[in-house]
Amino acid sequence: MRGLERNAGRTNPFCRFDLSFIKAVPIREQMRFEVKVDVFNVLNHPNFLLFNGNPNLNQLPISTDPDCRVCLNAANGRYIGADGQTLKLSDLQNGFTTPLKRGQFGALGNPSTTDLPRTIQLSARFRW
Repeated sequence: MRGLERNAGRTNPFCRFDLSFIKAVPIREQMRFEVKVDVFNVLNHPNFLLFNGNPNLNQLPISTDPDCRVCLNAANGRYIGADGQTLKLSDLQNGFTTPLKRGQFGALGNPSTTDLPRTIQLSARFRW
């Protein structure tokens, strides 16, 4: 039996760039007014999370038919897609975002959520 190749379970890198700016304006010796701007995910890069977030993996259709489609073949233990292609771990690394694979394995491997989009937060405070 052939094992998994090296780094087979790796997914896309998580890329997020955050910035924070602060400006303090002195009013008196012990008093100052501060304004702060926080920008999260400045480049607005989509970070997909929870690949294969399908909660119904225990309800995959199982069949003993060697020609079954979109089912788990009980004879050889492989998951067969709609066009007869066998599911590989590398297919789950990036989720099914290409039109050629969309729906082929019954939405198995699709990302469940994304990280936050670009967000700007403004805050002010008075310190004494």
